[in-house]
Amino acid sequence: MGAYWPVIATEWKLKSKGRFSVGTGFVEAHCIESLFKSKSQPLDDETKPKMKFEGGFWNTLHMGFAWPVKNLFMVQTEMSLVMNGLRIARDDYVGGTPLILVLGITRNF
Repeated sequence: MGAYWPVIATEWKLKSKGRFSVGTGFVEAHCIESLFKSKSQPLDDETKPKMKFEGGFWNTLHMGFAWPVKNLFMVQTEMSLVMNGLRIARDDYVGGTPLILVLGITRNF
């Protein structure tokens, strides 16, 4: 599975030196096998069905938090709800649960 997830967000610094952000973006996801194979695997005969393209574009609603840890590290979490227009993506989203969650740690130098 391949995917792209650009986000445009506005960020606020909190009194605790943490950060909070909200924004919007889009996610593009695709099944690489469906891009390059015309038939599903592992069957060999000609009666097997053709593999259809699995993927698409969806808009997202984004929220993020970041907390400083001893002025050396920043712990971050970002979440995006995957939408299809104004409704939460359902069966049409190839990524499974329509939520993207990222956790990270950044080292300050």
